[in-house]
Amino acid sequence: MPIGTSDPRGPTEAEWEYEAVALTGSAENWAASLNRLAGEGWELVSIVGEAGEPRAVFRRPASEVD
Repeated sequence: MPIGTSDPRGPTEAEWEYEAVALTGSAENWAASLNRLAGEGWELVSIVGEAGEPRAVFRRPASEVD
């Protein structure tokens, strides 16, 4: 691939930044947290339970780091 051309398949795993956030409180609190992160360029990957506490796992291309 020529230099300066982006891969049409998107970033590779090494080019992603990840964030895990505990989800607490009401559905409105969850929505506020999820919407705030989406507004910062984060994409929701999964919601998982860890020790009875749900966590949202997000990723975004590393080039979008603030």
